Amino acid sequence: MKKNHLFLIIFIVILVLVLFLGYLYINQKNHSAKQPLSQINSCFGDSDCVFEKDSLCYKNQCVKKSPEIICDKAGQFWCKEKNICVDSFSGYCNLCMGIENKRCSCMADFVSNKTEGSECITSSGQVGECKEGSCTEIIGKPVSDNRILPTGKLNIGIIEFQLSDTKFGYFKDCNGYLQDDAQPCEGERKYDYLDLINNINKITKITDNKGDFYVNSLYSIEDWYKYQAMSYGINLDINVDIKGPYVIDNEPPKINMTDYTEFYDFFENSASSNGVNMGDYNITVFVYLNDLRNGQRFQSTYHRPNIAYIDTITSINAAYSEDLIVTALHEMGHGFGAGDDYVRYSCTDAGKSNEPHMACLMCGICEGSDCGQDLQISHPLITQSKVCDLTAMQFGWK
Repeated sequence: MKKNHLFLIIFIVILVLVLFLGYLYINQKNHSAKQPLSQINSCFGDSDCVFEKDSLCYKNQCVKKSPEIICDKAGQFWCKEKNICVDSFSGYCNLCMGIENKRCSCMADFVSNKTEGSECITSSGQVGECKEGSCTEIIGKPVSDNRILPTGKLNIGIIEFQLSDTKFGYFKDCNGYLQDDAQPCEGERKYDYLDLINNINKITKITDNKGDFYVNSLYSIEDWYKYQAMSYGINLDINVDIKGPYVIDNEPPKINMTDYTEFYDFFENSASSNGVNMGDYNITVFVYLNDLRNGQRFQSTYHRPNIAYIDTITSINAAYSEDLIVTALHEMGHGFGAGDDYVRYSCTDAGKSNEPHMACLMCGICEGSDCGQDLQISHPLITQSKVCDLTAMQFGWK
């Protein structure tokens, strides 16, 4: 009898243990089902995530598919506004958002299948045609269908912004020689930054013991584009309207490569609050006058149709070397439909100016002899820049 009682007790213990383990298994299974997909388990490849439809392995976690994740896994950027993936090595998310063409490359766009002969954008930002899985440039094709045709009369608005305590550079007279404000000598303050870049007379004559020098202001854009157009037999009359500098409370936000809304709104709201009507201009150029207290805020660029954004240094040497003016000319070139020649040709071959001591406008900053035949021009002045034939084709001048 005692033996039977012992067997019964053992049986009950085993039964309770089995029921308890079963309860733990079912409870754990139900708990896992309620967890987010990314928390269920780790993975080493997409094949580890077959238990859930439309999932993939991302950063060693199984997650739901999304355009951003698919782009990132392919080493690309997701352009939210255009619903496209863009090759990360070219960094052309900004360009794709600023043009009407919706295809950034033949291989990058997972949204729509590329077909032979369809338009695409090359990795250098030029309009091309899909041929055998690659994007072949169409020479002379404007990069934007929404460009401004550079003929006739055009109004260009240059809207400047600064912080309340922005530091502007200046030259000072040190025993007859001009020195910038960082030099230790004491001398009369002459030739301030804003006086040089915003001189309504277009050119400032600078004199010291080494001779006379001439610095162009933003108003020189009018004559420069007029004469470049004339060289191709085109009549172009540009009127530059400079407003500001307007004081802003904070520095511009840095660009978010997936969403430019905050960046756009900052400049447009700052302009509107100061009574600027962007509808008065064919192209608006926003300029942030940056004393580099926190470094550069953004790369100068052309984004939304008819709007350029420039982050420029407020040192007197930057004004003297005409960096802002040449950058404004270049960004306006994008507004007229031109792409960047320095990406496409490194300023060589067809991208050369074919003139000694001259640089093509859309080459930007060039190194070595590529910007001219015999002379290195790494930071061309306005008088060392010209519209070359490839750019003229995209402008519709040739």
